Amino acid sequence: MAKSQLTEAGIVEPLVCGLKRAGTQSNLPISPENEFFNLWYDTVEDGSTQLAKKQPLGVSEDLAPVIRDLHNLWHRQLLDDGKQPGWGREFDYKSDMLLGNAGTILAGRGGISEDVYRFVIAYGRLGMGLPYIAYHTVDAIIMAFGTISPLRNSEGAE
Repeated sequence: MAKSQLTEAGIVEPLVCGLKRAGTQSNLPISPENEFFNLWYDTVEDGSTQLAKKQPLGVSEDLAPVIRDLHNLWHRQLLDDGKQPGWGREFDYKSDMLLGNAGTILAGRGGISEDVYRFVIAYGRLGMGLPYIAYHTVDAIIMAFGTISPLRNSEGAE
């Protein structure tokens, strides 16, 4: 539903006007949908069309396998119901390995190239997907507060 709410009028509306409109609960003027986020939605919702391209999300062809593997890891494997305990460590290892592979490829270009910029944008688009954000949020909560087994009471007895 968010796609249809991103209209041309909404994109150009200054923040102060949006806040005022929220207070009065008036509607934005009718305008066409804005297509700015279509590439992102395509990547998050399915990704197959974007990932089938020679340069998915605009990255160079030699970085395309890394982007495809990151998408698979962050948007498919992460949602798989068959994960075993400890899979989070494997997830982190694979993510680090893939980002390391991209770093190695990009380092060979020397300096901050256009390919670095494009990869960072692609990484950002992949990382904004809900499964990836939710995983890292849960991970941060566990690191901050630990885990409590549902089979144990507060004294530690089962």
